[in-house]
Amino acid sequence: MFASFEDDIRGGFLEVHPVVDQHLVRGLGLIARFGRYLLRTLDPMHLAITQVIDARQLATADRTMADVGKAIGLRIARFY
Repeated sequence: MFASFEDDIRGGFLEVHPVVDQHLVRGLGLIARFGRYLLRTLDPMHLAITQVIDARQLATADRTMADVGKAIGLRIARFY
């Protein structure tokens, strides 16, 4: 599976963004703002990164992450 991710990165289908403090701080803000949703540990960080990199769309198989992503203005591609 890891090799498939590496192939997708080399092919330009996925991008790697290092996690920095700004992502964690922004993630905490999302937890505070959307506390009614049961975000898992890494969800707020992933959502925060979408904001920092100005992503417009999020692909996810997680309903909660999709709901919060939509609430912050992302177009959602669902896998469920």
